[in-house]
Amino acid sequence: MPPRAFITMTKGVKQNRPVRASKKLSLKYRGIVQKTRKRYEAQLKIFFKYLSAYGHKIPKSWRKFDRVVAEYIDYMFQEETPVAYAGDLLSGLARWVPGSRSNLPTARLWFRNWLREVIRQRALPMPLFVLNGIAGLALAMERLDLAALLPLAFVCMLRTSEIYSLRKSDVAFSPSRGSAIIALRQTKTSGPNTEECVLHDPYVVKALTQLCEKRTTDQLLYSRPAKFLSEDLKWLCKLVGFSHSRLTPYSLRRGGATWHMHTFGSLSTTALLGRWRQERTAKIYIDGAAAEWASWQFSEEAQKMLQRGTKIFKRKFAR
Repeated sequence: MPPRAFITMTKGVKQNRPVRASKKLSLKYRGIVQKTRKRYEAQLKIFFKYLSAYGHKIPKSWRKFDRVVAEYIDYMFQEETPVAYAGDLLSGLARWVPGSRSNLPTARLWFRNWLREVIRQRALPMPLFVLNGIAGLALAMERLDLAALLPLAFVCMLRTSEIYSLRKSDVAFSPSRGSAIIALRQTKTSGPNTEECVLHDPYVVKALTQLCEKRTTDQLLYSRPAKFLSEDLKWLCKLVGFSHSRLTPYSLRRGGATWHMHTFGSLSTTALLGRWRQERTAKIYIDGAAAEWASWQFSEEAQKMLQRGTKIFKRKFAR
């Protein structure tokens, strides 16, 4: 029986009044961005199709369900499915079936074993002198977007998606144009919230100012589709005769973190500016990165090209 107070409160209320459907997002979707939710749901659908195809019924006990999920993860491993898909499956189960967090020990153990089998190739960290050189080359090739965004990604330690997702409306300059605040919407660590980073480098501020002047309010700053960002970075490096299998847009974030740590000598500050939740995560990016700078070998002619590119960049954006 409902409480007497509730019955008293509802007396006289018309019961046949139509209830309007709420437009609010369901609580089960709170705290997770749409892109991540779609990834989780995609792997859950594939998992249930697998169960149906092989005649498996969903077990009624956690112990048996753990065994089914573990065998499916082993099946994914044997089929050379990307390990990230297995991670999405476990995260999806933990999200929508919270009881699975502590009741799938075998599945999680096998997933960790799979991770140990994967040789993680970290992005090759980019040195500052290479960044300045290719930024100048981008200017010479009339790619102002690259000349502004690549140094911005280095200095502010931006993730790849944060680079190509930036819009003019995400940038707010100070009245003196001496600094800028960059709004980063729905990042990996912020969820549905907005993070911010502050840009003080005078050259990059000037480059970003000129780029924003050529864009409408809600227009993307990067001029090509997102999938071409890695291609553009490799193209600029090939102009000076450099190519590497681990050269990716993440090379800017790792290079920027390494440069900041070695320049200012504070891991906690680097982790804070790079928006890492834990210092140990930032340390993974930095450990051994300075030694990898030795991989950036250039001919004498290429070194002169980088020097000319640096002069072009600094001359263009000098105050």
